[in-house]
Amino acid sequence: MISFKQFLSEGRDAPLYHGTDIQSLKQIISNDVLKANKENHNGFVAKREGDGRPFIALSRDIKHSIWFAGNGNDKIAVIKLDQRKLAQRYRIEPIHTWKPEKSRTPMYRDRYSHIKVSGRIGYNEFEERVYSNISPLDKYVSEYLVNEEAINWMKNEALDDPQWNYIVKHPKLKTHKLVKGGW
Repeated sequence: MISFKQFLSEGRDAPLYHGTDIQSLKQIISNDVLKANKENHNGFVAKREGDGRPFIALSRDIKHSIWFAGNGNDKIAVIKLDQRKLAQRYRIEPIHTWKPEKSRTPMYRDRYSHIKVSGRIGYNEFEERVYSNISPLDKYVSEYLVNEEAINWMKNEALDDPQWNYIVKHPKLKTHKLVKGGW
């Protein structure tokens, strides 16, 4: 049985998150579009878990988006989207991706050790998918969340690149301190 708080957070008022690297964030903000892809920057291919259509992976769990964005990156970004606004224009499909625990990193294993299905420990990405590009993106974005390493790097890049200067001054850009896989 779920608690009342869990029930509320599962509704369409809960934000959705998309984790990405800082270079991709530059393209996303500059073009004002989040593009559906068949393959992400980690090499995940859509055909492995679905019908092969390009999609945008979103999560109801900010910690999963942080983990995904930080997978091999020290400068990470998470886009926080307003699910209610997004659902007015785009079809959002929930994806059941619970998988049994195998050989994950200790941080990942510790985060998901409490999730059990049929007595087996595993993890769930709490994933939602949109099977088209999201544009104009800024209309649906609540915040662009970046860690301190990313904002410091962007400020240095902004000295020579007007595009980075625009992004650093974006009103929805928020800096958060990343602590062990959480903001």
